[in-house]
Amino acid sequence: MGIQVLAPYYNRDSQVKSAVDEALIYLSGLQAANGSVGGSSESTAQAVVALTALGIDPHKDARFVKNGNSLIDGLLAYRQTNGGFKHLLDGSSGNNQMSTEQAAYALVAYDRFLKNQNRLYDMTDVTPYVPGGTEPTRPAEPTQSPAQPTQPPVQPTESPVQPTEPADPEEPADPEEPTDPEEPGEPTDPGEPGEPGEPGEPVEPTEPAEPGDPGEPADPEEPGEPGDPGEPGEPGDPEEPGTPTDPEGPGGPDPGDPEPTSPPS
Repeated sequence: MGIQVLAPYYNRDSQVKSAVDEALIYLSGLQAANGSVGGSSESTAQAVVALTALGIDPHKDARFVKNGNSLIDGLLAYRQTNGGFKHLLDGSSGNNQMSTEQAAYALVAYDRFLKNQNRLYDMTDVTPYVPGGTEPTRPAEPTQSPAQPTQPPVQPTESPVQPTEPADPEEPADPEEPTDPEEPGEPTDPGEPGEPGEPGEPVEPTEPAEPGDPGEPADPEEPGEPGDPGEPGEPGDPEEPGTPTDPEGPGGPDPGDPEPTSPPS
């Protein structure tokens, strides 16, 4: 199969030509006395396709004739009486599908070689087969488009929903038995009172607010005009002085004689 891939470049590249020539020598050495290659019908079929792709006759080239048997003879050795091909020459009977397919297109490749046609994988020279030998005519293109239906097709209505069967009624559940009332629990111990907490820190006094700016003094009121003092009255007559009175009165002590005092004891 590697030779089949390189066959189109055999006469274009010297390296490809050299590699293919060495492969042909190796392939000839694998050929058995019955003309087959690789011990199976599939390997022999691929060798036939490779030689025909290079323009080599697999039935007459001396390099591929062993004991009077060519590659074509070796391929036909796997043919069954019913036309099929088997995989191995081990005495078993029966057709093998893959063996039959590969043998068939190998014989087609050899037939194209004998007719001087292109290799198997170059079918550019093939003309389509037409019964009666006439070229097929292409049907004429319609000049007018087919008429569209005037009314839309009636859509099928949905099938009515079948009523579902009523479910069996569930049996009522058994009533639950009343539970015994729980006994009241013992009162909990209120516990000893906790110790009083520590007093909080004293609040620092706030700074007094700064006095505001004093307002401007009001303008003093102007004094009013003095009233009229009026006319002075006439002076009265002076009183006459009275006679002096005696401070002690009659029979009193004489202010001229001092009163005698007793000496201290």
